[in-house]
Amino acid sequence: MRDTTVRAEISPCSGVPTLHLDGRPHPGIGYLTFHPEARGRYVDFARAGVRLVAFNTTANYHTYGTARPVSIGPGRFDYRDLDRRARRILRQHPDAVLLPRVYVGSPPWWDAMHRDELVRYSDGSATRWFFSGALKGSVPSFSSRAWRDYRRDSLARFVQHVQSSDYGGRVIGYQLMGGETEEWFYHGTYEGYWSDYSAPHGEAFRAWRRRRRPWWRRGGRNGGIPSVQHRGGNDASILLESAEDREVAEYVLFRSREVADTVIDLADVVKDASRGEALCGAFYGYVLELASHPFGLQHGGHLAFDRVVAAPSIDFLTSPTSYLDRRVGAGYSAFMCMTDSVRLHGKLWFNENDCRTHWTPKQYGCFRTADARETRSVMRREFAHATARGAGMWWFDMRGGWYRGEQVLDEVARLGRAAQALVERDRSSRAEVAVLVDGEGLRHFRIANPLQQRLLGSQLQLLGRIGAPFDCFSLRDLDAIEGYRLVIVLSPLELSRSERRGLRRRLRRDGTTAVWIYAPGAIGAAGAADAASGIEDVTGIRVRRLEGAHAPFVDVHPHGMPIFAGLTEPFSFGVAGPVAPVFSPDDPRATVLGTLHQTSTPALAVRRFSDWTSVFSLAPSLPTGVLRAFAIDAGVHLYVDTDDAVYANASFVGLHGDEAGTRTIRFREPVRVRDVDTDRVLADETASLDFDLAEKSTALFEITPPRPSESP
Repeated sequence: MRDTTVRAEISPCSGVPTLHLDGRPHPGIGYLTFHPEARGRYVDFARAGVRLVAFNTTANYHTYGTARPVSIGPGRFDYRDLDRRARRILRQHPDAVLLPRVYVGSPPWWDAMHRDELVRYSDGSATRWFFSGALKGSVPSFSSRAWRDYRRDSLARFVQHVQSSDYGGRVIGYQLMGGETEEWFYHGTYEGYWSDYSAPHGEAFRAWRRRRRPWWRRGGRNGGIPSVQHRGGNDASILLESAEDREVAEYVLFRSREVADTVIDLADVVKDASRGEALCGAFYGYVLELASHPFGLQHGGHLAFDRVVAAPSIDFLTSPTSYLDRRVGAGYSAFMCMTDSVRLHGKLWFNENDCRTHWTPKQYGCFRTADARETRSVMRREFAHATARGAGMWWFDMRGGWYRGEQVLDEVARLGRAAQALVERDRSSRAEVAVLVDGEGLRHFRIANPLQQRLLGSQLQLLGRIGAPFDCFSLRDLDAIEGYRLVIVLSPLELSRSERRGLRRRLRRDGTTAVWIYAPGAIGAAGAADAASGIEDVTGIRVRRLEGAHAPFVDVHPHGMPIFAGLTEPFSFGVAGPVAPVFSPDDPRATVLGTLHQTSTPALAVRRFSDWTSVFSLAPSLPTGVLRAFAIDAGVHLYVDTDDAVYANASFVGLHGDEAGTRTIRFREPVRVRDVDTDRVLADETASLDFDLAEKSTALFEITPPRPSESP
């Protein structure tokens, strides 16, 4: 084992935050397995040139058993298994740099000593069965001060032990893990359990409310955690509109803030214990993905993304690649979070690529590939997405043996070399489409409503196939974004006066097209009593609230509509089930593009102003063809006119397609095009490239604009 110390930092390189090792930029491509003792293939990945290695461990107790307990009794810690694991990796891979994934939990002995500090469920119990094979059914409350002190102490001891060990110089940082499935969810999120009714959580909520704005004194109750009946609601509205509903929305926000503050607090511990030398990151911010689970947004605890991404002690954030559509060929690789805001804050995003390969046991499902060719195609798609967005990525060999065989390991090596070659090329975004998401504003959706899934992750899946890349930001970073022709605003249910001014300042100029979906600005300071005027104030389009519940499902007959020149056949989109409230565009100055299903009630409309265009849709899930039409109308550059997934930045274009055939990529300017696989220049000074794409495959190209002296 080499005793050299590796210095690591995340700093700008080629337009994006980049991992640097000993001052040299590194693409952030790594390897991870849950079971290095049984089936880890460190030697294979070392030969493939993958230097960054992550592995599971714990500062005290791992609820899911992928690391042995460290905290074995009050004041007693045993790090022998951790030491063996780190040394074993370095024996197999002497040049590796290590990124331990540190689960912070509570061992059974701690739970037994602190029963009043455990999460309580709606029936008063403190024990539940948890998803994904948890070893115990009790967990500490995020609000427990006793757990806060214990977790801080055990994590500080852990970091100090590692930093002083014989392998400590090879450890470049720590990824913090906790909660359900290691990803900082409240335990019970996936199962639909109602928590947390413990005394520490209730006391913390009451204290938090006292620090909040005085609306509580205008009608909010002074009780504890809202009841299950209150949180679930029996109202037909999918919005938390009334004064009582505001208590539920405030609790959802508090719930996320408790998780966010836990993550930040532990990151501060890492920085202190390592004297600022170690990088630190965490799973967090799954706003786009959690909307697809009935309880995910409201129970999960991830809505406080802006708080975490702004924390100085956080260097990187991560999530698995989206699970929504991983089909080979027809699928689209997406992130679960507003990753371009991560970039704006100078942080690195890591894509945890746990896509199933043909070696993955069938019981793990989730779009498992059929053979080596399909595996390579999906690997290349994930690489294309990470490369285009300036993200890192690790090959997640979850249970071991998912990446084996000459074809797969050759692909790992090939993509690693390509990533290293591209890391110093200009990787800045060239997207002309932006998506804005208001994470905290999502607290105003009632739990398990049928609209939120279609509004967020599923909508981005459709956007990803318009033929152009897009960037995704938190609404809080609105002032930092510039130059987008098409802006899709997904979820700002509640907007402050300053946020409304910011949207007007950024979007109502330079010919921008803004697409608003469902009910932007509907929630006011005192609820949604005047939701229609709030929506008009934001969108510039007058709307009216329809009586009763309606399925927000839109019929479009595009024939004769100039904005839909490329579309000929009628189509429909939206949510089939009944929803209330629903807001219909009711503005004689706007052009109706679609109507409520099988009615003449306007549902999709566009209004053109002198310096911007506003589109309002009462339904989500705008189809790819509609979004492409809006992009063309806004002057967005389309790389292709097919439904293939396109990933691109200033120096790179990747295309993932389902059907075989000739494709034409159009570039913004004449460029030199190099095939990433063969290193062969395919064209020089060309504005377009024709090439043959095999069925269910991924093409990768490096592009180089001409130097100024070479320009025509």
